[in-house]
Amino acid sequence: MERKVHIQISGRQIIKTKLRKSCSCTTKRLKNIVMNFFPVLQWLPKYHCREYIWGDIMSGVVIGIILVPQAIAYSLLAGLKPIYSLYTSFFANIIYFLMGTSRHVSVGIFSLLSLMVGNSYEWNGNNSNVTPFNLTLEGLSAECGKECYAIGVATALTFLAGVYQVLMGVFRLGFVSIYLSESVLDGFATGASLTILTAQVKYLIGIKIPRSQGHGIFLTTWINIFQNISQANLCDVITSVVCIVVLVAAKELGDRYKHKLKIPLPTELVCYLLNSGL
Repeated sequence: MERKVHIQISGRQIIKTKLRKSCSCTTKRLKNIVMNFFPVLQWLPKYHCREYIWGDIMSGVVIGIILVPQAIAYSLLAGLKPIYSLYTSFFANIIYFLMGTSRHVSVGIFSLLSLMVGNSYEWNGNNSNVTPFNLTLEGLSAECGKECYAIGVATALTFLAGVYQVLMGVFRLGFVSIYLSESVLDGFATGASLTILTAQVKYLIGIKIPRSQGHGIFLTTWINIFQNISQANLCDVITSVVCIVVLVAAKELGDRYKHKLKIPLPTELVCYLLNSGL
């Protein structure tokens, strides 16, 4: 019997081989790279128009109708006009259509990010320290007012976030998310929910209070709410309570009897249409 000869390969040769393989530029490799960055090129040719088109149209119409009041609410958190939230919702979905990997996801504005953007420009606007790095923003604020300054801050934050996400996508850093434990995600979701609720309460009961800044925003906001609770608008309170009760009840009933329902209950859409009519 012949004895197998084991050839030892040095670490330098292994590294050279892997680098040569990863840095090679062939037609097949270039095609795979394009397909990975633009998954639409893979699934669009296989799309069954007659089977999927009507369901997709209905889903798009419902999401589009719901996005309008959602954009208005989130623009209040960010301190911008509602039109900018609509821009974000529209263009984000177009980009995700080309580069997204899930057909069940609708991307767009996010309440917590909107709140963080609003707090960012409020903090920078109230900060009196002028350095060579913020002279541009100070000049922008003086030239066109608070609204234009807020737009500039939001645009800069959006650009930086996009650069970071593109770099993370190029270097395939999505695996980092697996190191986030369930307890960390649950804590983040709970804290984000309480923060968003605190920021929206003044709109639910129809009072006007200043946006809190610095440490202890949560407690400061609730103190201001209770101090001005006598100014609450009764119509806003009744409308908010009725909508919350209907939404919570519909969610519980939908989860319990979802096996008997052919289509999910569009409760959010119904509440929006009723409020618009009233």
